[in-house]
Amino acid sequence: MNNQVHIYDGGMSHDSLNAWLANKTGLIGNSVQSNLLSPNNKTWHQLFNQKSCIFTLFYEDKFKEKEELLNEMKITADAFQREKDVAVCEINIHKFRSFFFDFKIRKTPRFQLNVNNEEILYEGHRNAKDMVSFINSYCDKMRTEKGTLNQNAGIIEEFQPTVIEFLKSPSEKQLKSLLTKESANVYIDIMKSILDHDVNWIYKESERLQHEFDALPSGSIPSDDEIIRFNVISEFISLKEDNKL
Repeated sequence: MNNQVHIYDGGMSHDSLNAWLANKTGLIGNSVQSNLLSPNNKTWHQLFNQKSCIFTLFYEDKFKEKEELLNEMKITADAFQREKDVAVCEINIHKFRSFFFDFKIRKTPRFQLNVNNEEILYEGHRNAKDMVSFINSYCDKMRTEKGTLNQNAGIIEEFQPTVIEFLKSPSEKQLKSLLTKESANVYIDIMKSILDHDVNWIYKESERLQHEFDALPSGSIPSDDEIIRFNVISEFISLKEDNKL
C-alpha cells in the first residue's frame, strides 16, 4: 500500500484539481462545479492578481451554525457567477492556521471584503440577500441573490428627458441625440423599434420578454442582456404612464 502524502497547492478551479488528482492517482473524476471557492493561503493571495473584489468567510469547525452559513455563502457565490472580477470564498482556518497570524484573527466567523487592496469587514446580517447587497455597494454591481441583474441595471437617469420628449412625439431627432452617448445602445434600439411600429410596441415587447422569462426551466435565469432590455422597456412604460403620454 502506498502511504505517500501529496500536498496540493495549485489553482482553485475544479479543472486544475481534477487534473492534479488524475496525475497522482490515475483516476479521472467527474467535474463538480461550485462558485464558492475554498482556497489555501497561497491560492487565496493569488486571487488578488485576478479579481478586484474578494468576499471571504473565515470560520472554525466548532462554529455551530457552520452549515447554514456555508449555504448562505454558496447562494452569495452563485449570485456573482457572471461577474468575472468577483470571487466569494470560504476558509476553514483550522485547516490553514497561517490565516490566524496573517490577519490577527481574534474572533470567528469573520467576513472580509477586499476591494482593490482595501480591506473592509462585513458585520451585517448573515444571509445571502444582505451579503449580496453589501458586495454590490462596494464593488459597483447590481446583482440579486438569485444571480439576475436587479431592476435598476441598464437604467440611465440622464436619458429620461430625451425619452419623455421622444414618447411625446417619436422622431429620429431624439434618437440621434443619443448616438454619441455611452451605454445608449439599448435605448437607441428600442427607439428604432418604436419608429418602425408605434409607441404601444413597448407593451408588446415587455409582455414577450416576460413570457420568455416565465418559460425558462427551473433553476435557469435570463441573460444579462435580456434583463437590461426588459428594464429599459419598463422605464419607457413608466415614463409614458407617469407623464400621461
